[in-house]
Amino acid sequence: MKPDDLIAGMLAGDQHHGGIRCLRLFGVANPFFAGLRTDVERYRKANKPSEIGATNHVTHWTNPHGNAEQFSLLNRTGRSGDFSTDHDLSCRNKWFFDCHQYPALSRLICDWPHLINFRINVLHPGASLNAHEEHVPFRTSTGTIGARLRFHLPLLTNDDAELILDGQVYRLPAGEVQLINQGCVHSASNCGKYPRVHLVWDALLTKRLFRLVSSICPAPDYLIALGAVASEAVATRSVGPYRRLAPAVSRAEAATMDLCSPQ
Repeated sequence: MKPDDLIAGMLAGDQHHGGIRCLRLFGVANPFFAGLRTDVERYRKANKPSEIGATNHVTHWTNPHGNAEQFSLLNRTGRSGDFSTDHDLSCRNKWFFDCHQYPALSRLICDWPHLINFRINVLHPGASLNAHEEHVPFRTSTGTIGARLRFHLPLLTNDDAELILDGQVYRLPAGEVQLINQGCVHSASNCGKYPRVHLVWDALLTKRLFRLVSSICPAPDYLIALGAVASEAVATRSVGPYRRLAPAVSRAEAATMDLCSPQ
């Protein structure tokens, strides 16, 4: 995969013309995956989440239903409920303050280039996020057009937990890092009997990040490259009404999207 292929695919998905919706990037090997699950279980017990259903939450616009929680691990305060910089499009001056207590989480965060945020997202049984549309392209601090990429790593899931992207229904397996195009109209639900727990993070599409996701450079030893192949949808479903954020750039500007520098 070349940078132009990834950029074109993400942009097509962002504009609902097919393109990239969901790519399988890496499997996470044991015992590292077991360590992640243990760290997250311990972290959830020791820290307080933000409630996505609260009207002042940055994600409340997705019209959540049921008990949906978020722990923000990468910020400037060390508070798991501090989501204030989750979407500021900067990878500067953010830290995982509890890194020494949670070694597997710390290593994943340190190994992933140019993170904007890093979150533990929990959908309890019956919880959902309604259909909404974000955007991949953004204007960088230097005026060029860059891309924000989103990644999911399910830790706990079930056959009744679904992610819908532009009408395509996906069931993401535990233990796989997948690239999700947040420019697609997307929703998430957990109709199962147990919580759905995902690690979710956004990162700037820099040269270094591209080299990792395209396997040009060796990945950390706990990641097993899956070839960046498209995930298979299990069903199709009508999109229906949805909420959207206003695009940050025009379509003409989005066509110039390219690898960006850290900001």
